[in-house]
Amino acid sequence: MTRVISVVSGKGGVGKTTCVLNLATVLAAKFNQKVAVVDCNITSSHLGLQIGLYETPSTLNSVLRRETKIEDAFYSYMPKMQILPASLCLSELEGVDIKKLGGLFKKSFQGYDYVLLDAAAGFGKEALSAMLASDEVLFVTTPDIPSVTDIVKGKDLAEKLKLKPLGLVINRARNKGFELKKEEITHLTSLPILET
Repeated sequence: MTRVISVVSGKGGVGKTTCVLNLATVLAAKFNQKVAVVDCNITSSHLGLQIGLYETPSTLNSVLRRETKIEDAFYSYMPKMQILPASLCLSELEGVDIKKLGGLFKKSFQGYDYVLLDAAAGFGKEALSAMLASDEVLFVTTPDIPSVTDIVKGKDLAEKLKLKPLGLVINRARNKGFELKKEEITHLTSLPILET
């Protein structure tokens, strides 16, 4: 059965997209799992940029506008790993309804072991649509108070949506005085820390 996991953060700049790509790479290369990665951040897409997909004729945007079939919008990044980027052009937002994400995915990912949805930062319409299209949620944060506070809100939202929170990845921890300690983050979020 395909596991559809949205990867979310309360704020931008915490390294969420990098974590998504690293997790997908490990699942595909080390564990021989078939993985699809979808850039659900249609207003500020970065996933394609990070792997060198600068010009892509088919994107999530064109799929949501029903101009492209979803199977024609995937790009092979490495064996067992496919990428569905969002468009880099603001003009490509016209006619895109991100709320259609969930219905699009229900049939499209049979044969994949994992689908990782790289959600937009925050908990607005884009991030919420990615969460609703998933069954499980992985949170990414930095060890500062604003980021962790947003994760508490995100966990509450996930539970209201009846999604399974998998845990938390703490990124960019440098043991600075202003950073929260792992124990404090676990206490505040009630989430297991999967990686630092």
